[in-house]
Amino acid sequence: MGRGNGWARGIGFLAGLTIAAVAVFTWRIPAGTGTLGTDLIVATGPTGELVVSQTGPFISATGLLPGAEADAPSGSVKIENQTAVTLSVRVQALPSTKDLDSLLWIAIDCGGTELYRGPIGAIREGTPKALTLDSTQKATIDVKTWLPQTVTSGYEGRIANVDLTFLSTAVTSS
Repeated sequence: MGRGNGWARGIGFLAGLTIAAVAVFTWRIPAGTGTLGTDLIVATGPTGELVVSQTGPFISATGLLPGAEADAPSGSVKIENQTAVTLSVRVQALPSTKDLDSLLWIAIDCGGTELYRGPIGAIREGTPKALTLDSTQKATIDVKTWLPQTVTSGYEGRIANVDLTFLSTAVTSS
């Protein structure tokens, strides 16, 4: 009986060791590229004058590195004027950090009209161009964010949340 238990213990020990080795190799974190990128979330919120189709995050990028605008993370938000008057609407970007103000670029388009394209920090007060929406009119806002290929440093390991808000004012007729 003593020898049978010894064999069983040995087999049990080897089986446990094999399972542990397989688990360690299967569950290990894969090797990274060695370069930290920027983690970015772009979100919108509701307004009193506009219906915003997508509130909350609509663009999410992890490990964002400098690259071509064509490869930029992108998303769209639909807005609708729910007032009885015509509105002039500008888009404002409020990044959670100023670290990326000159590094991170954003392009904001509506129906083929470019409202803004440039560094995100430049539209903390709103886009220079505005969109005009009549009462009950809808529009789709297309947004892209990227780090241009000319950026060489300063983005590594950054985490940023960007809140896009819609600044609207009533258009008065003359």
